[in-house]
Amino acid sequence: MAFPKIKIDGLCKGLTAPFDLEQYLAGDREMYDHYDNFATAGPMCKNWNEVMAECQKVLEGNDQYREERKAAQKKFNTFVDAKSCSRVIEVAKNMVGLN
Repeated sequence: MAFPKIKIDGLCKGLTAPFDLEQYLAGDREMYDHYDNFATAGPMCKNWNEVMAECQKVLEGNDQYREERKAAQKKFNTFVDAKSCSRVIEVAKNMVGLN
């Protein structure tokens, strides 16, 4: 799964998604932009030790990115209502003249 998708999808549930950049890039994957330019409101971890440390902070109640995630969620996700499939079906029906 693509790194940006993991980060952005997590916003729909108000979750942070710590990520091991080194492991991701080791798999011959490319980034669309520089890692530091992703404004996805969460820790920018470079390895699994940093990921685990950030997860521990959240488990201990120290979620310092909650408000930033809410703002980023609004930026990246127009809808957060579990009705995306219905919208896609309606668009498809309109395209083929079934509505």
